[in-house]
Amino acid sequence: MDSTNFAGNQRKSIRSEWNEAFARELDPEEGIPAAISRRDALSNWEKIRSVPASLIEAELQYALYAATADYDDPLTVRYLERAVSVYRAGEGDPRWGTLWAATYNVEHGRFTSCGELAAAWLEDRTPNISRLRTAAVNLLAGSRAERPVWSEMAQSEYLHGIELLLIIGDIATAIDKLKVRVRFASTSRYHSCLLHISQLLADSDHTRVEAIFDPYFDRIRSPFFYQRADRRDENIADVEQLRLRLALLRWIYIERQPIAGNWRRIIEQIGY
Repeated sequence: MDSTNFAGNQRKSIRSEWNEAFARELDPEEGIPAAISRRDALSNWEKIRSVPASLIEAELQYALYAATADYDDPLTVRYLERAVSVYRAGEGDPRWGTLWAATYNVEHGRFTSCGELAAAWLEDRTPNISRLRTAAVNLLAGSRAERPVWSEMAQSEYLHGIELLLIIGDIATAIDKLKVRVRFASTSRYHSCLLHISQLLADSDHTRVEAIFDPYFDRIRSPFFYQRADRRDENIADVEQLRLRLALLRWIYIERQPIAGNWRRIIEQIGY
């Protein structure tokens, strides 16, 4: 990946970390290439009983891993296409009203968020705002009502919904939902950062947004984040997807450039 000029380009590059991590993932027997050789993305689709959110997230995760290390690696497009094929198959699947109904809001929110971002990336376009708003509403409701406990997963899903609101520009609602009267014990650092950034965005203080956002993003975007995080206050679920949403937020509010036509540069922010 070529070095790229970003706002705040005094930041330390973590290219070597991604090169190291990606090299380990290229094992043809156990690494990223293996899933493609073992099964089609829609293998046994009609027989799947579990909700497909985790299936589409895995496909997008592999695409992100490949693209962050080397955007032009053919695995990037292959896994994006697989993610989008799952999205198209699952959008109107009747099982959302039967087998998958118990956790419809939170799982459908995850599914739609992941699928719409994957499709927008593959097509190099702006994500559909209406679909992301619906996913945000579903995640905010389902993470609290449909999970048995307010765990790190439920907290991360709630904050996922907040990020979608910020991506579509609904800052006021994001701030209101961040002030919900529940404790974010497992994700307190994540929650505090989003609240602080949202309040600065509401004041149009983009200089201070960058000063707060970039140090946090620089930690999250490292492939070794999990090994370094303090799990007492930063036990975040699905960090791989979080990196993509944070990259979009950085592009929208710090680089202040359109999404359409710029997905390569958006992803490059992760592996810079």
